[in-house]
Amino acid sequence: MFDHSLDVFYSPLALDFYKENEHQLLSKLLLKHSRDSLKKDLSLQLESRRRADGKLPTWLETSNIVFPPKLNLEQASSEQTASFKAKLVKYSTSLDLTAGTGVDSWQFSKNAKKHILVEADSGLVELAKHNFGVLGIKNTEFVAKTAEGFIAQNQNHYDLIYIDPSRRKEDGSKAIALEHYSPNVIEMQQSLLASCNHLLIKVSPFADITYLISSFPAYLKEVHIVALSNECKEVLLLFSKEHTGAPVIKTVNLDKQHTSQFSFFLSEELQKPEFAEILDDYLFEPNAAVLKAGAFNALAKRFGLKKLQENSHLYTAKQVVSGFPGKTYKIIEDNAAYKLKGDYNKVSIATRNFPDKPESIRKRLKMSDGNDFKLFATSLQNKKVFIVGTLVHTNHEF
Repeated sequence: MFDHSLDVFYSPLALDFYKENEHQLLSKLLLKHSRDSLKKDLSLQLESRRRADGKLPTWLETSNIVFPPKLNLEQASSEQTASFKAKLVKYSTSLDLTAGTGVDSWQFSKNAKKHILVEADSGLVELAKHNFGVLGIKNTEFVAKTAEGFIAQNQNHYDLIYIDPSRRKEDGSKAIALEHYSPNVIEMQQSLLASCNHLLIKVSPFADITYLISSFPAYLKEVHIVALSNECKEVLLLFSKEHTGAPVIKTVNLDKQHTSQFSFFLSEELQKPEFAEILDDYLFEPNAAVLKAGAFNALAKRFGLKKLQENSHLYTAKQVVSGFPGKTYKIIEDNAAYKLKGDYNKVSIATRNFPDKPESIRKRLKMSDGNDFKLFATSLQNKKVFIVGTLVHTNHEF
């Protein structure tokens, strides 16, 4: 993985290099040190440290951590999402079959008495072993094997097995169908469930929820859609051999200040919502996890909201609703598209079921970008409308 021993990356020379080149572009550093293998590797390590900023704060604050290469780091979970998934169920023994950089395993190990880290890439295993030692993790066994190879030879039983399969085909293109994941989680499901009480599978954040549920007709207990600061990051499938019936879909938006959650069953989407004929006093915008889950009708029914239009996914009500998983706006003005009467200088613009892009709208209205007001370009009663509002601060906004 690296051309140099791991201790080189936290030596006094390395720390001085990181400080001196803190603001230098990677491309310039690589060009400058193209014939110096040590400084080339230090340049790449510096770039990994930059990319870990905000993603792995504890690692950045811990001396002697060595960060994985850029590609591995990009594919790794953030500290916050890893911590969330490690607390979904209680367990004493846990197994991570595709550990990669070890971020998820690090969090699982903190909640287990005994943890097993399995990874096919021996270089990543050695890196994880080093970092776990630095982080003071002593309950983890490290195994350099494929997930399939480990399960085939393993006779132990675990409280929790976690697997994050590769979503790339051999030609490098993205794998859409679950059958094209590596390992093939559909083929392995029975053997995995035979070895654990709970099975947790991470899938693409772009995967269709109804497709996922139909792909696993048995034992699927929960589907978790995880957003971080209103950006959908992960979709997790939790299985239990004791579970029968339909899975519950759980959405969560993680933020530094608070966590917003909403759960529902897919059958609730069959309920028809009430559509608004006119706007009430408040406008409601669901967070990214709820939108990804497709909880459009369930949300309206649960909170007693009226939907603006079938595909706008905006809602209205006469008063603020406690616990709404998203943002709430006090409506200042609503009018036909491009017919606003108020004077709004700094405005953020969102389009829902509207043909023009925010940049085009901003240019035409000669508005500056800002957060003083929020303009929604959308549809109501099949007519194009502009709605301007101000944010109502609640404990549930994303």
